Amino acid sequence: MSQRLIIELEAAIAAKNPALAQRLQPGLPDDAVKQYLSEAQVTGEVDALIALYTWKNGTVADESTLLTETAFFPDELYQFLPIQTAISQLKDMHSGATFHPKLAQEIARYFPMFWDNSTGFIAVDVTNGSNNRVVLLDFEEAERAREAFSSFDDFIRDAIRANVEDDRLACFQPGEHPGEDGRPH
Repeated sequence: MSQRLIIELEAAIAAKNPALAQRLQPGLPDDAVKQYLSEAQVTGEVDALIALYTWKNGTVADESTLLTETAFFPDELYQFLPIQTAISQLKDMHSGATFHPKLAQEIARYFPMFWDNSTGFIAVDVTNGSNNRVVLLDFEEAERAREAFSSFDDFIRDAIRANVEDDRLACFQPGEHPGEDGRPH
């Protein structure tokens, strides 16, 4: 994730949702992010995760704040998970998949970054050669993992667009799929 994209994303969030901007936790040092990922045995292409979690370490959640106030994307309840919470979710997914070898193989490559507080996640594919594609995970769907963006940068570009235009992410718009510029086509 380029520095320019980080600056644009932060500005778009601050303009669209100041409550969210105030609830984003400061980023972690590079070595702390690497340590968390190493301890959780997350390997592969982790540069996107390092860039994301050194920028901000998720959203501070509390019971007095509505989920709509801390939603990272317009018209969706997805919350940006702090790295410790994301790793906990990852461990839960893996332990739940232990009894389903096919499911375990399906999800081993994904790191959950955003959660809808139900069964849906937005995750990054850390498999080498994946270009950090971003997928929608939903364990109640027949197709548990569906590609949402072909790269992490495309995902960030569309998150910027969605916040600037007060619009849904392209992957949540019926029949729409994001192009290279992050816009639906």
